[in-house]
Amino acid sequence: ETAPDAAGPHNAVDETKLALAIRGLDAAVALLQTSDRVTIITFNAAAKRLVDGPVADFPKEDATLTALRGSGGTLPDAALPDLADALHASTAAGEKPLIVLLTDGELDQLDAARWRALLTQNSAKQSPNAAPLLTIVAPPRAQTAPGWPLHALAGLARWLNGDDPAHWPPQLQQIIADAVDGHTRSDPLAWSTARG
Repeated sequence: ETAPDAAGPHNAVDETKLALAIRGLDAAVALLQTSDRVTIITFNAAAKRLVDGPVADFPKEDATLTALRGSGGTLPDAALPDLADALHASTAAGEKPLIVLLTDGELDQLDAARWRALLTQNSAKQSPNAAPLLTIVAPPRAQTAPGWPLHALAGLARWLNGDDPAHWPPQLQQIIADAVDGHTRSDPLAWSTARG
């Protein structure tokens, strides 16, 4: 499950950021098996599930992604209901979920208690040595925002510096490569992306 942020004013800089996020998604999804599931949920003031299905269907959805435009604020909690549904479906199917929250904004609006509850519920179903369920790719300034959520999500999440959108494609690719351990996996890997 991944939550990319599509918030922000509509301008050329935002279009470049979205294009880089999409390029990163394409590169990351290329590492998955065609039977793996991908869910993309965008968020700003509201959430919208754009893609939800096997990787084999992902290229058909690419037009949906390239049509995205930045707008609104950075409110990742809007993605929680769709994210909970996607996590439930992936764990019910015996898949290994992975959540990536990608944003160029502040995360002070993130309700850490709600995210912790969702992550705790789903991480209990993973092996004890599994990587954190959530990877947050966000600018360092988000760490100085009031209520920086990663402290409250210790052990359930990790943070990667997302200050430079040019680094998003290799970061997203590395997150997936780490999850599949650089090998072709036979167990299903559910990867949902929430973009907002």
